[in-house]
Amino acid sequence: MKKIMILAVVMLLVAGAMLIPAYSADDEKGPSFLYSNVQAEIVAVDVTKATVAIKIIRDQTGRVYEYRTIFISPETKITKGDVVLQISDLRPGDKITARYADVLGKLKTESIIIKDTQTTGF
Repeated sequence: MKKIMILAVVMLLVAGAMLIPAYSADDEKGPSFLYSNVQAEIVAVDVTKATVAIKIIRDQTGRVYEYRTIFISPETKITKGDVVLQISDLRPGDKITARYADVLGKLKTESIIIKDTQTTGF
């Protein structure tokens, strides 16, 4: 029984270690995360919590794939064309391209590009 318990603890430690992003000697920024780029529409903006609720668009017909809440940090780059914006400039209904990664259960946003719907359609 003791051997089984030790084996179970070792397996849990190994499995947990596999979930932690690895540091690269070449990367001074820290861990490397898998980023996702999505086409989405802003549903709500909470400036005090620094979050943006989005609905991810699946295709050109506008079918919704899923809803997510992304977290905005001071390092998040928000742009529309060549203009750099703040979280307070985001509005529900804005069509965006968001780049984010799951960092310890939170969707940390690297960048948001607001689409000009008059020229791009989406």
